[in-house]
Amino acid sequence: MTRDMRPSEKYGPVGQCIYCRATNVPLTDEHVVPAALDGRMILLKASCNVCQYEINKNIEQPFLRQSFKEIRYKRGIGERRNKARSGNLPLSVHRSTAAETSPPDSPPDPGKDELWITEHVANKDYPTWVVMPRLQAPGILRGVTEEQSSENHITGFELTAGLHDQELGAYVAQLLDPTVFMRMLAKIAHGAAVVCFGLDGFEASLSSIITGKDLSNIPFWIGESDTSNDPTSSEEIPSQVMVKAGILKLPTFTLVVIDIQFFVDLATPVYRVVAGKHIKDGFGLKRHNVAGSD
Repeated sequence: MTRDMRPSEKYGPVGQCIYCRATNVPLTDEHVVPAALDGRMILLKASCNVCQYEINKNIEQPFLRQSFKEIRYKRGIGERRNKARSGNLPLSVHRSTAAETSPPDSPPDPGKDELWITEHVANKDYPTWVVMPRLQAPGILRGVTEEQSSENHITGFELTAGLHDQELGAYVAQLLDPTVFMRMLAKIAHGAAVVCFGLDGFEASLSSIITGKDLSNIPFWIGESDTSNDPTSSEEIPSQVMVKAGILKLPTFTLVVIDIQFFVDLATPVYRVVAGKHIKDGFGLKRHNVAGSD
């Protein structure tokens, strides 16, 4: 199962909310990967106002403004949509009163003999860490129950290197809410599954996670990729975020699985999300090529 999936495409229209399945309500277009992460695949008429508000307020805004703001600015991701974006970012810089001092490795502390000032650094020069959670594989792929899957689900955190300039003597912090992070994975995975299989091609497992109605089963459906348990076939959705959709055949049922990786060049973790049980092929959405878009 393969498909030529170009960066700038529109799919649908879906005609109902892909999250709550509401019909006969105003519907907006929905990006599979957020536009602020350079996502360019769009589902037409695919999200109701209620679900869109929840996603914007409690998933996309905290995720994009807290976890990935600095690296997005540093790499110019999403600049085409935000013409008013500032060309620099505020940075807490260490200026010690001592004659010699090493760059700080802890947060600013007013009680010490140190001076911290706020300077503005050009986006391209901003020292940036990228922190991501390390997870076990989804519980359903490990053969455990929903209750068991939450045990030690987060195994640690991955910290990328090579983007931090110690010579600046700067302190850089990145906020990371693991629940928000995994809800973003769910949102991307669900949209990718709808593109490839349509709403009627799989039994959706992520809707309650995305809408915030039930977050207790996140570890059962969301985790890291297990390279020994790869999908039998896949389709790659190109963007700043690597997204691969495929099916995984198990002894008693077949699953729709989505692999997601942010900033591939930084060797970040590959996350695996189970979008639901596969029903059958043939329900993928109609593609509309976007002529002249970028």
